[in-house]
Amino acid sequence: MPSYKTQTGHAVVTLDGTSQHLATALGIPAFALRDVHLSAGVANTGAIYVGTTSAISSTDYGVRIPVPVSSIPLPPYPWPTRDGVANLFVKGTNGEKLHVIYNRYWYNKALAEATS
Repeated sequence: MPSYKTQTGHAVVTLDGTSQHLATALGIPAFALRDVHLSAGVANTGAIYVGTTSAISSTDYGVRIPVPVSSIPLPPYPWPTRDGVANLFVKGTNGEKLHVIYNRYWYNKALAEATS
């Protein structure tokens, strides 16, 4: 029996125009956040930039999530990872939305001790 459990969740991050650490914005420890999927809000008017440093900009980024067309949401951009998202940053126009669905892993010390 595994000594961890998983929890699937979703959240909407309100962007503030600066580079935001995704795990911090979600209130989840970076090491526990896995299998992240990102999607722009349908009312957004600007692109969202994703990168691995806080220095991301509209010219220096890893992934650009475009503006949805005609209020139809784009498919989510998957960000699968085994090592957490400690270095995942997002940047977009102040007040716009980033929709996130994720798996969160929890270590269960009591379960690990009971099964060892």
